[in-house]
Amino acid sequence: MIGLLVIVALVILYFGINFLKGVNIFKAANYYYASYNNVEGLAVSAPVTLNGYKVGLVREIQYDFARPGHVTVEMSLDKSLKLPARSTATLGSDLLGTASISLQLGNPSDGFYNVGDTIPGHLNSGMMAALSENLLPAVNAIVPKVDTLLTSLNTLVADPALVT
Repeated sequence: MIGLLVIVALVILYFGINFLKGVNIFKAANYYYASYNNVEGLAVSAPVTLNGYKVGLVREIQYDFARPGHVTVEMSLDKSLKLPARSTATLGSDLLGTASISLQLGNPSDGFYNVGDTIPGHLNSGMMAALSENLLPAVNAIVPKVDTLLTSLNTLVADPALVT
């Protein structure tokens, strides 16, 4: 009796953990792969979206030892979604740094990817990277002027004629 109770508890634990990860074990899915140079911020069970709609999730992330510097991401996509050839998987992140994969569909007249194929992956630098690329040069140009201004202000305030 106790053994049966332990087995039932383990089964419930297994399904509960997968439910919390966003994995639906009872729903059929197709698996596709994408390769990236950098997957910073991407985690297992991150959403895979198409036009803003969640069509799947990241199932696994593995370093590709056959191609050093590349990381392979396994995506579990809705069974009814067929990916046209020349579709791409773009890895991007939001303002808080949460990474997700966005699919851009190719032309259906070119044919379709087979289940298990590798989709070309691209990196999207994101809003924060673009902001830092544009803002940092402007800040670096202003810093010497602010330093000169503060030095002049310090000299003016330290003038003994103003003490009286």
